[in-house]
Order: sequence, then C-alpha cells, then structure tokens
Amino acid sequence: MILDCSKYVGPCKCGRTHTLETEKVVVEYGATANFEQYMADVGLADKRRVVVYDSNIYELTQGKHVHADQEIVLPAQGLRSEDVIIEKMMEDLDKIIADYSVIGVKYLVMPYMAEEYRPVNPEGFKSFLPMLNEVGQKIHDAGMTFLYHNHDFEFAVDKGEILLDTVLRNVADDVFMEFDVFWVAYAGYDPLRYIRKYAGRQPLMHIKELGPDRKANVEVGAGVLDMEAILKLGLEIGTEHFIIEQEEYTMPMLDSCRVSLENLLKV
Repeated sequence: MILDCSKYVGPCKCGRTHTLETEKVVVEYGATANFEQYMADVGLADKRRVVVYDSNIYELTQGKHVHADQEIVLPAQGLRSEDVIIEKMMEDLDKIIADYSVIGVKYLVMPYMAEEYRPVNPEGFKSFLPMLNEVGQKIHDAGMTFLYHNHDFEFAVDKGEILLDTVLRNVADDVFMEFDVFWVAYAGYDPLRYIRKYAGRQPLMHIKELGPDRKANVEVGAGVLDMEAILKLGLEIGTEHFIIEQEEYTMPMLDSCRVSLENLLKV
C-alpha cells in the first residue's frame, strides 16, 4: 500500500524551523528491496537519510539495511501500538478525546471485545455494557461518533440470544457499529440481514470478501458475498464510508489492492 502524505506536509511541531518533507509512505512486504526506487520516485534520492529500527528488527535484518546517513535503534521492549480498546478509553478518555479532536477525527472505533468481557465471564460482561454507554456518551458529547467493530465471536448464542443483538439492545443509540461483513458471513449469518436490522447505526462498513471455502479472506469479487447488494443496502441505510480490508493475500499486496478496487468499481 502506498499512502500519499502530501496533506501532512507543513511546519514541524518540534519547535525547529525545518519543514516536514514526507511525501509517500510505503506499507508493503519487502518494501526495503525497492527502497532506492521509491526514494527516486518522490525526488528524495539525494536527501539525507535517517532510518529508525527497533532492536529486534535491527538484528534480524543485519546485512539488509538500506543505506542511511544515520541509524536510530530503539529498544524493542516497551514499544507498542495504540489500540484504543475499552480499558484505555476508560483510563484516560478525556485525553483521548482531546488528542483526536485536535487532528479532526470524526470516528472512534473500539476494535475488539477482550475475552474477560465476554459472556463466559458473566461479571465481566455485566460491566462491559455500562462502559460502552459511558464511553459512547462522552464521545458523542465531544461531537464525535463511537463505533464498535465486530468479529465472529459476537454471533455466539448466549441465553437464547446472539451476543451482538444483546450488546446493541443494551447500549444507547449513540453507540454505533462498524459492521465487518466478512465476519458476519463467516459466523454463518446473512450480512444483509444485519445491515437491514440495524439501519441507521452503521456509518462505517468493512468490505472484506469471504472466499469460496467460507474461511479465507480473498480479494473483493473473488468470493461468495453479494457485494452489489451489500453496497446498495449500505447506501440506502446511510453508510458513509465503505472500507476495503484485506488480511490475507493470494497475490502481491499492491496487486491485491488493485484487483479489489477494480472489482468494487464495477459494482
């Protein structure tokens, strides 16, 4: 995936007078093999280079480092990504809202229900729903939208009811959904049924294709989901953004993205 970063170019916030010159970010397996070409493509072949590694990657890639004027190696221990899950939201929600408001974020998505909050842990699940409501209310009051992202385990049946239905029945209307149609179908349910059932609560939708084996994630248009019907219904019920998500690849990543996009544009 190649990201155009031109909109992020501007004065540096570090306090110095230099400017940021980030023009392109490449997220691709084996991208360093084509590093010199990428640099040339954006006119940076003769620029000073500073490369940042964590200590694990630095050791694993010995002998394969790209040319750099300076290498910065950070200790791998303690480095982590910022998955905004319910615990972090509850610990410092005001700061999270303030930080994301500064950069104009409209949607905040909780990507996962940790195991300790699922019905197999009754006390954890009992506490989970009030937390969702509290987080959703504060985010709503700040002018943003809070969404929950599903996987397949939300379609387990507990006490005669599908877990996702239990969650959405017990949370306020300002808690929205980012439906992942792949996981709905993977769990054995019809995505159209759920899109229709919760019309008006799905501003975002993950367009992820389910393979013919009903297990693999394949390129859009190469699987079994009726994407035309899904997109049509999504538009009818007010979905604003359809997001192609690819977790598995049957071809090089960029080719996969291209195939999915071209197939989607044909719908």
